[in-house]
Amino acid sequence: MKELVGRRARILDASIPEIVGKTGKILYVEADNTALIGFHKDSRFGWKHESFPDYKCWYVSLRILEFIPSVTNSKFK
Repeated sequence: MKELVGRRARILDASIPEIVGKTGKILYVEADNTALIGFHKDSRFGWKHESFPDYKCWYVSLRILEFIPSVTNSKFK
């Protein structure tokens, strides 16, 4: 699961409707398939985490995330 850290992901489902569709960065993945996802530090979602001061954090299940593919320059050559 370490390969997911650093990837961007969109939340597809949540008990808080306002967070559905929001995109964040995966900061940490737990053994139970939950992830700590980070939003921009000015976001109204999440809380401050001492290990990730540049983000507001939120725990979510990996199964409700849509991973956003990274774009590299090689695709445009």
